[in-house]
Amino acid sequence: MFRQTFSFFLIFCFGFAIALTSTFSVRGSAQESVGAQLSSEQQSVAQAYLSSIQSQGASPAIQVSQVVVVDQYALLEWSEQDGGGDCLLQKQDGQWRIIRGSGGSFSVVLLNEYLHVPLETAQALVQQLHPESLSAPSLDNP
Repeated sequence: MFRQTFSFFLIFCFGFAIALTSTFSVRGSAQESVGAQLSSEQQSVAQAYLSSIQSQGASPAIQVSQVVVVDQYALLEWSEQDGGGDCLLQKQDGQWRIIRGSGGSFSVVLLNEYLHVPLETAQALVQQLHPESLSAPSLDNP
């Protein structure tokens, strides 16, 4: 179990990683794991994510809990027994490709300034996937 978890962690550290509005478990093949309740674009994102991580030997216990698609970007939330995080994908040449994965949640600043997602798109992705993160009190708005 440690070897699978560590291998999966390494995959995400090297930029392999996504967000869904419906929950489904990763069991068997990637094709079997995509829920019928998702939009076709969300299914495409999930399929690309699952195919990529499974080809790298990721644990079959991974679950994708949410997928959000805004313009040519998608953000998804994944989890497994011992952790979880987010993954950013971008549609390039008609295909969804993993840009970066994380063992935590992406922020608007990270998406915009470091991963070069347009500001409005980054805000929409985070607002839809993690609405609680944008409603937290700040020094300007207690």
